Amino acid sequence: MTRYPRYKRVTSAITLLLLAAWLGYVLLWPNPNAAAGSGVPVGSVAPDFELKTVTGESYRLSDLRGKAVLLNFFATWCRYCEQEMPALEEAYRTYADQGFVVLAIDLDETDLAITAFRDEMGITFPILVDRGSNVARVYQIVPLPTTYFIDRSGVVRGKWTGPLTPEQLREALQLIL
Repeated sequence: MTRYPRYKRVTSAITLLLLAAWLGYVLLWPNPNAAAGSGVPVGSVAPDFELKTVTGESYRLSDLRGKAVLLNFFATWCRYCEQEMPALEEAYRTYADQGFVVLAIDLDETDLAITAFRDEMGITFPILVDRGSNVARVYQIVPLPTTYFIDRSGVVRGKWTGPLTPEQLREALQLIL
């Protein structure tokens, strides 16, 4: 049996570490001022989609016209996403009677991971599963979390990349409530 020379093993290990660091930076680094033109532009109609929850309940964005909608793209392994979930839950409970809807969109994780996360965090708003990340591609989601604020007529009024603090969330909700 032939072993790879030591320099090849070291080079491979360094390459993998650099790749992991780059992916972590691209996917997780908060950027409240994402590059102009990235994602769905503020002022445009939010692209329609239909997704299901882990229990099979279906949601179509266009069916929510007349309601203020917060779309939150997240993953259960994302610590920044986890940090902002209590604020999203509080806002949902506070403003639901005013026609406010939170749709959390998980990027293609297992039903078990999503259910465990939902139960651990005490989330009561719908968590939709983006199998194949097709909706995330349409909305050009990088990094996680990314949140869109959609008014009652279906127009994007705000976008935030990175975790929202409760104060930032309250301020952004004024755009759509």
